[in-house]
Parts: sequence; structure tokens; C-alpha cells
Amino acid sequence: MWKWAVVCALLLAGAAFAQQGDRQELSSTPIDCPEGRVCWATDSPVPPLPTPISPVQRLWNAAHLLYAQHAEDAPGSWHSVCTAVAFASDDHGTYFLTASHCLDGGPFGVGTDVSTPPVVPVEVTTANSNRDLGVLYAAAYRPSTVPLGQDAEPGDTVASVSFPGAWRKVYIEGVVSSPATASDGPLLQLAGMHNGSSGSAVYCKEQAALCGIATTLLADTPFVGFVQISELQGLAWQKD
Repeated sequence: MWKWAVVCALLLAGAAFAQQGDRQELSSTPIDCPEGRVCWATDSPVPPLPTPISPVQRLWNAAHLLYAQHAEDAPGSWHSVCTAVAFASDDHGTYFLTASHCLDGGPFGVGTDVSTPPVVPVEVTTANSNRDLGVLYAAAYRPSTVPLGQDAEPGDTVASVSFPGAWRKVYIEGVVSSPATASDGPLLQLAGMHNGSSGSAVYCKEQAALCGIATTLLADTPFVGFVQISELQGLAWQKD
């Protein structure tokens, strides 16, 4: 009799072990089940992990075309004027940096495609002509943003994404000139900027952050004037 008891105990232990092993094997991949339950199956493919967005791709996505509408324009008619870059957000929307000289007239809007009108209206939260910096706010809009960094230094490699001539979105790289300042402010050696590039990011690649805003094109030279990001300090650009 005791032999049969031992055999039964071993069989029960083996069945329990097999069930435990099955559970471990079947718990590799979740799938949806009826009635809102979660089941597990070995034949369901494992979903891939999301690919992290690169800093350069984030810069590309944050760059927007700035549009303006003037009083004499027909309803729904917009003019592309400059570039703006998304740099911060809150629970309700996103802030954009641009050059203040771009903010003549209005209302304004931002878009990501030169072939379509803006779908996102923006309001001006600050425009400082002395620093040539302007900040816009788009409610209920959350694109990628570029973090704020430190001021650019001579020799820094920088990048920018802009809409020169409102023709197409362009990525270019350059170097902060040495010496970095001229009579009208710091300079970049950044070929490829044209009208429409004002307000675009000066992005320091080593920082992976925004270190300035392009504001001035020096005629017949490869140099671009820009405003250091520290100039944003002291400006009341956030909404109440």
C-alpha cells in the first residue's frame, strides 16, 4: 500500500511541476483576451520597444514655420515670415522662441509644412526688441521641444533647422566664430541661412540643447548674428 502512496505522491508532484513550468513558459507575451482580461500565449509576437528619439530628430520636429496674417489679407490667408522653435511646455500647451522682429502684425500661427496653412494659432507672450527675442504660446498643442542650454562658446559646433525663403525645411551645421562677437553681437559661421531663417534655433550639439536664436544675416558673408540663450533670462515669457 505504501508503494502506491509514494507513486501517487510522485505523480502529483510531477503534475504540479509541469503546470508551474507551463505558466512560466506562457507568461512571455501578453495578448488581449475577451471580457477585458489579459491572457498569455507563446505564439504571440513580442511587441518591439519604442525607438528613442535622437536629439537631432527632436530639433527637427521642434522647428516650425511661423505665419502671420495681416488686416488687409483675405480671411484664411497666411504669410510665412520666419522660423520658430518649440522649447518648453506646460499642462495646456507649448512655448516657441523666435526673433521679435518677426512679430510684426498678426495674428500668428505655426505649422510644420510649407505647403499647408498653419493649423495651430499662437499668441505672443513677450516680444523684446532690444534683445530681438519673442516667445509664442500654442494652446492644446504638444510637439517635441528642445531643452534650454548654456550660451554658445567660440568653436562650438552648432546646428539649426529653418525654413529659408519658406521653401523647404533645412538642416545645417556650422561653428561659432572666433572671436564670437562683433559690434552687433555674437556670430556664427553658418552657410545656408536666408530670409525666413530668422528665429531658428542655434543648437549646440555637445550640449544637445538650445543655446541661442538666429536673428541677423550679414550680407555677402557666411556669418549669422544670433542672440545667446541667456538673454531669455529676465523676460516674463510664461503665461499667468
